[in-house]
Amino acid sequence: MKTWFLPALVTLFCWGVWGFIPKITIRYVNAMSAVVYEAIGVVIAGFIVLLALGFRPEIDPKGITLGIVTG
Repeated sequence: MKTWFLPALVTLFCWGVWGFIPKITIRYVNAMSAVVYEAIGVVIAGFIVLLALGFRPEIDPKGITLGIVTG
């Protein structure tokens, strides 16, 4: 098996879950509230990554701008 195949399958699965869970979420809360809770999840994940980086992310103005726009 190619070395990229397993990570590609995991990515495919995660994208599927990422698209499906909000559909379940909006059964219980409205869509705008769901976005707020998703943002909280992103902040938590970002904090975990900052911990992994020792609170020293790389700094580049273009990279920072593009990252913010992506978010």
